[in-house]
Amino acid sequence: MTKKCLLWVLAWLAMLLLSSTVAGALHGRGDVRDIDRVRYDVLAERIYEGTVGSKGRVVDGLMYFALRMPDGTVEVQIGPEEFVGHSGFKL
Repeated sequence: MTKKCLLWVLAWLAMLLLSSTVAGALHGRGDVRDIDRVRYDVLAERIYEGTVGSKGRVVDGLMYFALRMPDGTVEVQIGPEEFVGHSGFKL
């Protein structure tokens, strides 16, 4: 009975150690989609002229729309969906 109890305690400790290791690894990874940790780069801003080609759409919490220009169409990121909604921005 004592050996069985000891085996259960060791198995439980091994599972605890494994789960804490996995949780720590998942928490520390640099996920690019986490918009709270990505800094805004003002120097990356550009001005393009064109017309709105489609209704806005949301991908991973960010709002985009198609901008038609004479040489093609590009997807433009407006910003986080919540920010766009609060700002009153209309396409």
